[in-house]
Amino acid sequence: MALHPHDARVLESLGEAQFGDGQFVEADAAFTEAIGYGRSDWMVQYKRAMTRLELGQLDLAAADIAAAAQQSPNFPGLNYARGILLLKQEQPEQALADLLLYLRERPKDPQAAYLAGTALYQLGRYHESEEYLERAYRAAPETPTRAAALAAVRLARKDFAGAEALLRPFADQPDAAPGIQELLGQAVRGQGRAAEARDLLTAAVTARPDGAMTRLRLAESMLAAGDPVGAEPELRAVLQASPANQIARLMLIRIYLEKPDPKAALTEAEALIAIAPKDPRALNALGLAHQVNGDPAAARTAFARALKSEPGFADAAFNLVAAARREPDPQVAGALCEQVLAAQPGHANAILLLAQLEVTAGRRKAALDRLSEALAKESGNLALRLNLARGYLPRARSPPRNASSKTDRRPQPPTPLS
Repeated sequence: MALHPHDARVLESLGEAQFGDGQFVEADAAFTEAIGYGRSDWMVQYKRAMTRLELGQLDLAAADIAAAAQQSPNFPGLNYARGILLLKQEQPEQALADLLLYLRERPKDPQAAYLAGTALYQLGRYHESEEYLERAYRAAPETPTRAAALAAVRLARKDFAGAEALLRPFADQPDAAPGIQELLGQAVRGQGRAAEARDLLTAAVTARPDGAMTRLRLAESMLAAGDPVGAEPELRAVLQASPANQIARLMLIRIYLEKPDPKAALTEAEALIAIAPKDPRALNALGLAHQVNGDPAAARTAFARALKSEPGFADAAFNLVAAARREPDPQVAGALCEQVLAAQPGHANAILLLAQLEVTAGRRKAALDRLSEALAKESGNLALRLNLARGYLPRARSPPRNASSKTDRRPQPPTPLS
């Protein structure tokens, strides 16, 4: 028997069937027509809201949720729908509140647990997130998206072996869930298997060539596997799509410092400074680039700016002390060490170098007094204890080389970028 096209209940049932088959455009049309023919109760509006969430029509979905809530404010499904809406609007904290209210009424709903776990993950609450995502995964362990979500939390918690165990069953099904190969690459990389990670991430980039973060991870794995030649074009591709990507540029600078290619390192460092002029890592990279280009004064200035920008930045302090150690003028070297100590008062290398300078100047007692004073403030500093024991001090520095010296005075290799 043919169904009457104007039967609102028939249209509602049709919309439900189409929604179940993933025909969301058709389902939205059926629900809208049902409402137009008088089927305007809150349940149809709720169903249309869920359909519009699938279609990404967030404003229309929000209107349907609000209209349904006016008629049935205590219906738990509205908390669920609102939770999805808020997640899509990148409001995880508010989404979590609605999803937890829904789970009080429907505690065994695995999809709601999955969504609550997702919200907690976005909030950085990984332990709680793992609890909810584990519940969702156990309800359907054959579902790759749930395995991937739980694996992402385990990666965030540095449980690389646990993440790999979840992802391995899906390794041969890369199309089942986007990102499986990338997550698996991160898991094996975290366990020190850089070459295997490189192969997995290469496959992930092939599947999703526009994924900038995937390319960055691939480049990182290539560098760890000793393949800077392969990493360079990946980083160039990231910068072509996003010239302001600081991570990619820092990694390129690292490659050029280690080649070494001084001019290329300086070009990239200056480009990075143009993007982030006060970033301590950018300034540290600039200092290293100046150093390999034979400009120690510019290198010192950059390291000092990095340390001033972030006084606790260990790399900048280390590089500034290293620059002081290479400096032939004792007064300049001492001033550099004092800059480090102003930012990090217990910096052992700076204290020891100042003591060396005192010894070189013939002031051994002053050097011992400096070490004793420093040790009184830093009683747990093993390096200072070792050097103070029995009055021992590091070997005195050689006097500054004169202008006619033929000794090789090229800059020493820089420390790696962090």
